[in-house]
Order: sequence, then structure tokens, then C-alpha cells
Amino acid sequence: MEPLPQVDDFVADDFVMTRDRVPFLRPLPEHQESDDGGNKACWQPNLVRIKTPLETFPLEQLAMKGVLGDGSQLWALIYTPEGKLMKVTTDSYMGLNHGRIVEVTSRKVSVEEIFPDGTGCWIKRTVPLMLAQQ
Repeated sequence: MEPLPQVDDFVADDFVMTRDRVPFLRPLPEHQESDDGGNKACWQPNLVRIKTPLETFPLEQLAMKGVLGDGSQLWALIYTPEGKLMKVTTDSYMGLNHGRIVEVTSRKVSVEEIFPDGTGCWIKRTVPLMLAQQ
């Protein structure tokens, strides 16, 4: 067995505080100003709305299992991770990101999710929840 290689002694440098931030503390969040320097008048979600049971699950954990209804209105059957089957239609809410159902078809549910953009406004994104294959 070979002897271990010789390791140089570690000599630490002294810490000298400068005007920069302290490296041992988390930085404070930076406030981003809008382009025009003032507050943007932009759409805001209703954050005080009472949430539905389907808003406790991420969309990835929900599965569309079928549809009910006639030509005038369709309800999608959504299966939860807890094993419950729930009925939803247009303007129902689901998912963790204020997801509002904008369309129900025989093959998918289109959910419009919203995310904060960091400037006080919100970005909308439509996500399809496809009919699960048996």
C-alpha cells in the first residue's frame, strides 16, 4: 500500500468587510420598477376567493377520466390523487396556480393558469389536461 500524498496546510484568509452585501446572510429581494417608473395598471386575480377542493392539487396529479353532458354543456370528470371523482365545467377552478377552466371538450380540459411576473402583474398560460387513456 502506498503512503498518502503530502497535503499542504490550509491557511485561511482573514475576512474584511466591505460595502458590499454580507456573504453570510441571504440577500434582500430586489424591488423591480416597471418600465414607466410608476405602478402598472394590470389585471389582478381575486386572491380572496374561496378555493375549491381541486385547487389543493397540482395539475400534474389530476387526471381527466371522462365527460358528461349534452351539446349545450359538458362536465369533465376529474380523478384526484385521493381517489375521488369530481365534476367540473367551464369557469371552475383547479390546480395550484389559480387555474380556471376555459374550455371542456370530449377529449380535454383547457385550464388557464396565472403566475406572478415579478413586477406586480400576472402572466396567463393555458394548459391542456387530456383525457386519460384506460
